[in-house]
Amino acid sequence: MTIARADSGEQEGTAVSRLYKHISDLMEVLGQNWEGVSIDYHLGLRYATEALADKLAGLGVDSAWRILDVCCGWGGPTRYLAQRFGCRVTGVDITQRSLDLAERLTSGSPEAPLITYRWGDATSLPFDDAEFDLIWSQDALCHVQDRPKALAECARVLRSGGHLVFTDWLRTQFITDQELTAFSEAFSFPGLETMGTYGHLAADAGFEVLEAEGVGKEYVHAAEALAVSKGSPTFLQRVAARDHENTEKVIAAFGPQAHLDRLEREKMDIYFAQGKLELGRFVCRKA
Repeated sequence: MTIARADSGEQEGTAVSRLYKHISDLMEVLGQNWEGVSIDYHLGLRYATEALADKLAGLGVDSAWRILDVCCGWGGPTRYLAQRFGCRVTGVDITQRSLDLAERLTSGSPEAPLITYRWGDATSLPFDDAEFDLIWSQDALCHVQDRPKALAECARVLRSGGHLVFTDWLRTQFITDQELTAFSEAFSFPGLETMGTYGHLAADAGFEVLEAEGVGKEYVHAAEALAVSKGSPTFLQRVAARDHENTEKVIAAFGPQAHLDRLEREKMDIYFAQGKLELGRFVCRKA
């Protein structure tokens, strides 16, 4: 495993960097297990990562492929892809704190020799043209301000005929402007796309959209079923278990607004279940 860090002059001041630094701090205050959550920190938990990776299997991914994980976060899916397909995987993220954690969780694992982590911005990827066979991104482009530029960068670093496979959070007509604004602020989203707008953005970047599916409710149901099968708390039980002790810990460490922001972020399960938000799953090919 290798990791290229941000230079001293590169900034950690982006909204998404601050958000994920805060979430990291929050998890440590509450004593949550990094090893258990790092791969599953997505709508749909482990099911989401496996279902998206099934799309790669359908494309014939094997050990010869070069994969780039854009906005890799804590590196859970990066490690999963290297383990499942035996291929070289590079994870890139704008938050150095996340990359440091990804490095710690990857170090010493059997797949570590296959993995490289790089600091970088999705709108200016630090790679050569046509360097990768496939780009993977999971629930992450929603944080990117300039998505047309990010998709254009994905096309640039992919070989001709290479694939972009990703999921991302989408808005629907059922979420109110007030709900969307509050939710986006809590998650540092500059706004959310729709199934339709993503299709246009991908086409403008030079991609053919092979598959576009809405899987939000499927993933919510899968996560609940997985929790029940493992004897873990369901969403309602988790919310109910957000008891006085945990609330006090959060407020003592970060103040009352952090608790309110946390409650706002937890509306995601409800919004996906109600159809106010959607999760888009896309398989695209570079022309």
